Amino acid sequence: MAGAARVSASWHPLRVISEIMGIPAEDQGDLLRYTNLVLASTDPEFRAGEDIAASVTEGLQGFFGYMGALVADRRACPVGDLASVLAAAEIDGAPMRDTELIAYFLAMLTAGHDTTRNALSGGLLALLQHPEQLAELRSTDDREIWATAANEILRWTGVVVHFARTAQEDCTVDGQEIQAGDRLALFYPSANRDAEVYDAPDEFRIDRDPNPHLAFGYGEHYCIGQALARLEIEILLREFLHRVTDCELAGPVQHLSTSFVSGVKHLPLRYRLG
Repeated sequence: MAGAARVSASWHPLRVISEIMGIPAEDQGDLLRYTNLVLASTDPEFRAGEDIAASVTEGLQGFFGYMGALVADRRACPVGDLASVLAAAEIDGAPMRDTELIAYFLAMLTAGHDTTRNALSGGLLALLQHPEQLAELRSTDDREIWATAANEILRWTGVVVHFARTAQEDCTVDGQEIQAGDRLALFYPSANRDAEVYDAPDEFRIDRDPNPHLAFGYGEHYCIGQALARLEIEILLREFLHRVTDCELAGPVQHLSTSFVSGVKHLPLRYRLG
């Protein structure tokens, strides 16, 4: 059976994190919209109107309104999901304040699906652009190869473009003097292609090992959901590639217009079901 479609990577990680948190399926579309408004408002396709700041505000208000109601419900009637556990959480014997708790939900939900969906679409594009790597993946069920492939996709796609950090003490990095209190921009795609760290950093290699990429951050900022994200990438791509054959691009690839969380937003495909 042959077909052509625009493959959506958005729903897979969103549904996984939503199920863990206890968010009903009928509400997940609203949360996807709120996330797009917050993280992708620089892209006209996802912006509400022409004002970027107003678009972000709309997304935050929608998210905080929804999560505020969810927290109140779970505190009154806990049901055993992650939202219930967090709603009942205490710090130093006192419940978390609503604003702190909802901000935590925001970080968990956006980081739990937005970055992973962009890694999925970018990873599939990378495989289509490197057919010899795609053929190798199709030919194996070796868990180790799929795990290293997921890691290379994370390195290659560079979904999170940058973060700002504040130096805590004076230091010197590659000859550059940095003073305590200096604000620094960390560009992760650049770090993930550091020629002093990687052999042939501009080559996509699914068997790259070791692969000390910084897609999940570092130190105290290391992503708590990294194991789940790796599994989502590995499992979805494995199932997709094993079920779909003769997959190829069927139109121009479109990328998000953003400088923060990057990714492929439209990936038109032509395929045949195996």
